[in-house]
Amino acid sequence: KDILSRLHQEKIPYYDITTDSSTGNKQDGVRLSTFHNMKGLEFKSVFLMDVNQRTLPFLPHGYEQWNPSVQKEYNQRELALIYVAMTRAVHTLDISGVGEKSGVLPF
Repeated sequence: KDILSRLHQEKIPYYDITTDSSTGNKQDGVRLSTFHNMKGLEFKSVFLMDVNQRTLPFLPHGYEQWNPSVQKEYNQRELALIYVAMTRAVHTLDISGVGEKSGVLPF
């Protein structure tokens, strides 16, 4: 929500590609998305925000009680999703976050 307020305050056009897909792809501005909705798309620059141990990978409530094989399958899907998000950038990828570094990123 903070990013939306800041973009609005600075009069920077922005589009949520999950709801504004018909106009967002054709106009200049910042395109906002979840990792899931980035599949199949490309952008000159991608900014992944709020990436840290708490958010990446996202572990749903009760994850610790899951069967280890279910955890492994879930973890593989999360890594594939992270890969999708990171590879949408044609020129630049910026990752930002505050707090403890995510253990799934090699840097």
